[in-house]
Amino acid sequence: MKRCFLFVAILLVGALVLGCSGDDDSPSTISPTTGSESIQPPASVSVPVSTPVPSTITPSAVGLTQQSLVYIDRRKPGPAEIWVAEHNGANPKMVTTSATLRRPLDVSGKTLVAAGPEQLQFIDLTTGQTRTLPEPVFINDGSFVSPQTFVYITTGGCAGGGQLGSSVYKVDVATLQSTPLLQRPANLQVAGFDATSLALTPRGCDPAVKTIDVHSLVNGQSVRSVPIEGCGWAGIDLTLAKAAASRKSCTPLANRAEEDVNVVDFRAATPSPRGFSSTQGDPNTWPFLFRPGSSQLAMGLTRTEGTGPGSTRGGGIWLLNLDTLAMEEIQPAGGAEQYVLDWTEDGRYALTTTVEAQGLCSFAFVDATTKQVMKVNPEITVCGANGEVIGWTSLR
Repeated sequence: MKRCFLFVAILLVGALVLGCSGDDDSPSTISPTTGSESIQPPASVSVPVSTPVPSTITPSAVGLTQQSLVYIDRRKPGPAEIWVAEHNGANPKMVTTSATLRRPLDVSGKTLVAAGPEQLQFIDLTTGQTRTLPEPVFINDGSFVSPQTFVYITTGGCAGGGQLGSSVYKVDVATLQSTPLLQRPANLQVAGFDATSLALTPRGCDPAVKTIDVHSLVNGQSVRSVPIEGCGWAGIDLTLAKAAASRKSCTPLANRAEEDVNVVDFRAATPSPRGFSSTQGDPNTWPFLFRPGSSQLAMGLTRTEGTGPGSTRGGGIWLLNLDTLAMEEIQPAGGAEQYVLDWTEDGRYALTTTVEAQGLCSFAFVDATTKQVMKVNPEITVCGANGEVIGWTSLR
């Protein structure tokens, strides 16, 4: 899955509470025998609406039709089913099943990494083979930082039993050799990375985020700590040197009571957040994902109409330009909630989710240049307790 982070940090409203809070009934056409092996380790301004302009992003070698959609189906009793399909959900194939898969963490190339009971699971999406890395401590978060390296964090988080303290490790995906990087007396998540550095931010049930802490991927040493005022969850890239932090769910400071988002330029000698508010709706509690090759990030908005159940509705998928603070809509409002799952590597297409009801979602991919919305296979409806669409990956 291409997590596109642009030296920009996004700290979500509330929480994408994976720890607090997961499938297609089509018959499988592939059902390989799952192999398993265990390897021992040695983790305020009002926003204007922009006029859409043609994309200047050059398509990469991995375009839309080269992507495979990966999802977990839990609608049937029994083990979780791991499926892959074409980019639009066509021709779904069940790769394998798992009775121990607790939560998928990330996918890159042919490898899906998931947390299991006292283990990390490395699942080959072409053969169904599962390799396991024993880890006796609660696995809180994890992310690919390159096709060869996976970083994971143990303990902490709102599902971590209230433990305060995190250990960060990196794993060689080929050998499953685990190397400790650092320990911190806080609940942490992987919020961003580049070729040499790792960005960490607090994780939990709606934490206040005070700083973005950057560490070396070589030895875990601190590289930089950037102050930011935000709430909830974070996503960071270490390229554009900018950050955006949602402020909606923590108790607001007196001078920022009406602001939706803070933006910080990391390149400033003394970074200081500046706030602005969107007139189109409120950023929701799902991550902002950055459009590859640009300074735009995608977010789902919510709109409240009336009071009581059902009064909060999806407000569309929007792009926010962090240079101009202009917003443009790429998918119209719909459903109870909307959010972005992934981007193609060329930044042309976004994979989006619309929550229709509890445990029932619809999916689409959106051409961010033409604003054309194309539906994913309607038989793929998994979300919540029924499963999870993880995103796109290239199996080639």
